[in-house]
Amino acid sequence: MQHLASSNRRVTALRKLINSRKARHDERLFVVDGPRALSTIVETCCVVDAIFVDDEGLVDDAMLGDETAVFVLDRSVLESVADTQTPQGVLAVVAMRSCSLGDIADRRRVVVLDGVQDPGNVGAIVRVAAALGWDAVVACKGSGDPWSPKAVRASAGTVGMVDVVVDIGAAEAVAALGAAGIRLVGADMSPTVDLGEIDTSSPLALVLGAEGQGLSQETRHLLNDIVAVDMTAPVESLNVAVTGGIVMHTLR
Repeated sequence: MQHLASSNRRVTALRKLINSRKARHDERLFVVDGPRALSTIVETCCVVDAIFVDDEGLVDDAMLGDETAVFVLDRSVLESVADTQTPQGVLAVVAMRSCSLGDIADRRRVVVLDGVQDPGNVGAIVRVAAALGWDAVVACKGSGDPWSPKAVRASAGTVGMVDVVVDIGAAEAVAALGAAGIRLVGADMSPTVDLGEIDTSSPLALVLGAEGQGLSQETRHLLNDIVAVDMTAPVESLNVAVTGGIVMHTLR
């Protein structure tokens, strides 16, 4: 294993992938922090390009592909690169799986994020979708990056278990899914139908709006149904990831 200094070009490239959405999407690479999340990523057959560790013993042979490069960093260097105060000793560079809206038009269950900005919420929604067998997540323009370190961490590595589509307008995505015969269900505080009345025998797309603002007007009028989660007073709202989880469980 090669030992790298902080000025090494590979370390510089690693920093860019962690800090820059543009770099991640230009290179089609993202960073996974920690052996457990990496193990989950590997099980989804994502390609691991490189692994950076502060202890050679942290690398399991099962995590390595035929061409996976492994590098050793001083602990101080790894801490300066990672976006957490206490990194888990392993940073892996992983290839994104390419996926377009057309690729998911025949999926049975899709989640559409209409301006969900917080990467922690984005990652949590991805994790729930993966856990409940939903097929794809569409993070529309204005939403957080599902491939950001915080989102990947919140997903616990399950971002590799679902198809992920990004950088498409919410109205365009919703309209295209509707045209493909997928029933469009939004979650909002002003429901048009009871959640339990939704027919789950047909393909569905769940549209989740931004924290605070909810569904955008341009997507709202495209929806077939709008549902809400029943709550006990005086509770008036839930975190978008919690709402998404409840609705996804009900509609799976």
